[in-house]
Amino acid sequence: MKITDTDYNTQGVTKYRVYAKIGAPATEADPYQEVTAPGSYGIDLSALSIYPANADPVHFLVVAFDADGRKSTPTVDDRSSVSWDMEGPNQPTGLTLVDNGDGTMKYLWSDQSTDDDLDHFVVYFNKGAEATPTNGAIMTGPYLKNYKGNNLLSGNNYILDRLGAQNGDVIHVTVYAVDQYGNQSEPAKASETFSGKVLAN
Repeated sequence: MKITDTDYNTQGVTKYRVYAKIGAPATEADPYQEVTAPGSYGIDLSALSIYPANADPVHFLVVAFDADGRKSTPTVDDRSSVSWDMEGPNQPTGLTLVDNGDGTMKYLWSDQSTDDDLDHFVVYFNKGAEATPTNGAIMTGPYLKNYKGNNLLSGNNYILDRLGAQNGDVIHVTVYAVDQYGNQSEPAKASETFSGKVLAN
């Protein structure tokens, strides 16, 4: 949430209360989180014992307070609502990993830039096992939503060099699409046998 208050410095505001409620306009009787100045904030709904399901409407109300406890009278501009998003973008499709036969590889997937929920991609690489966020795989990115892959080079501390890839090793790649809230898609996975040898640095 972003709180904008152009009169903040002249009206003696010392804090704001952000009230939240699912399914109906928030009131001052609802749970709240306090912040001390205008700006962008993450509102921790779980700390307020508010647990929206995906697509639930969540309503917010902002009230300003001064040092003496006097508070503002809310107007329509002090209210906001969002449709709660807990789902990631569409899973990347068409992912391929190709051995180029010259000590390099190439990974590509289908264009996904028209997916309205997409913000960026992250890509994981591993040798000999699936590339996952939890098994020591190398993460690259974030990549812009129009990204569709690239060549994997060897030598000079490139990915294949960092993996220690040698002739006959199976290289794994996993791609996640991610929305602006950090929700990830289902992973797209591919693997291929590396036929080259990492060049000396």
